[in-house]
Amino acid sequence: MPTEEAVRCAVERFSLPRGPARIVRLSDLRSGVGCGVIPEAGAEIASLRIRCGRRWREILYRALTYADPAPDGWDGRAPLLWPVCGRTNTPEQIARARRDGKPPRPFQYRLGGRLYPMKMHGFVRQMSWDLLDYGTRSGRAFVVCGLSSSPSTRRYYPFDWRLEVRHQVGAGSVASRYEVSAGADNDGPMPFTIGNHVGFVLPMISRASFDDCTVRTPGNRQFLFDAFAVPTGHWRRRDCSRPVPMSTGIWADTFLGGYTRRTAWAEIAEPGGLVVRISQFERPRNGIYFSRERDLHFCFWGSPGLGYFCPEPWIGEPNALNTRRGLIELPPGGRFTWEMRMRFRRPDDRASG
Repeated sequence: MPTEEAVRCAVERFSLPRGPARIVRLSDLRSGVGCGVIPEAGAEIASLRIRCGRRWREILYRALTYADPAPDGWDGRAPLLWPVCGRTNTPEQIARARRDGKPPRPFQYRLGGRLYPMKMHGFVRQMSWDLLDYGTRSGRAFVVCGLSSSPSTRRYYPFDWRLEVRHQVGAGSVASRYEVSAGADNDGPMPFTIGNHVGFVLPMISRASFDDCTVRTPGNRQFLFDAFAVPTGHWRRRDCSRPVPMSTGIWADTFLGGYTRRTAWAEIAEPGGLVVRISQFERPRNGIYFSRERDLHFCFWGSPGLGYFCPEPWIGEPNALNTRRGLIELPPGGRFTWEMRMRFRRPDDRASG
């Protein structure tokens, strides 16, 4: 087991375009894994490093880059997607888009007879979170950040809530545990979906090409979308149980289901290089789950030209606040806990399970 000396936690100053911030750096020196978290920038993992020999290599896309947007318009690194994953459009907007041939904008949903705006992938990824705790304990380096509802958030989402995330590094893995608490005075169940848009540079540490890198996952149902990224309700079988090369186009908005609670993982590999396994799961309370197995998904998105790949773990579907499909319904006073975990294997490591 790692000792306290094998893991480190340090807080440093960081500059964001909107002002000063802090970065909390977590390191597992024995396993050669480290990450950086910026509370003021959505409390996301903003840096993810792997030690190769004596050199540390950054493998997160756009790590610590906040000043300029990415060429494709995606400016994230590994943000929390909440209270929605993906786009949000009313049936009226979708019908108009199909009639006019234009993407439906802005993103909106109806709740209780009222129309609300909703940002792409939700709004908490762009907010400043509070730094609650950090340090080392039991062979882990950790940081805890929190965020609560406010009058400004009720413009998008008319509920009282509290979010906390605990990022920790140790035993060769990086884990992000999110806890969602619903306000005790909410009028009814609080609906949401949840996910993470983690993006890796590809290839990560080797000289392989993007096309030769692969993804493997137990998911075997590919859900289909129309030209406006609206779910059609149809799916087809797609066997990804063996490594699928990126050259097949699997990076192009592939949305997979067919998982169980024990098999909700995806694995990225580069020839002769690093293997990363991303897994997701809900932690039940008193044996009770708020999510359903059929709502466990991975959304694959990337760009060969820009050299990145996002294996996004989701619970729920796009546009769930309008379709009501794949929603988590958290009762007043309820708590929901979801975790994303990343494990790393280098060419000289023993095979992992």
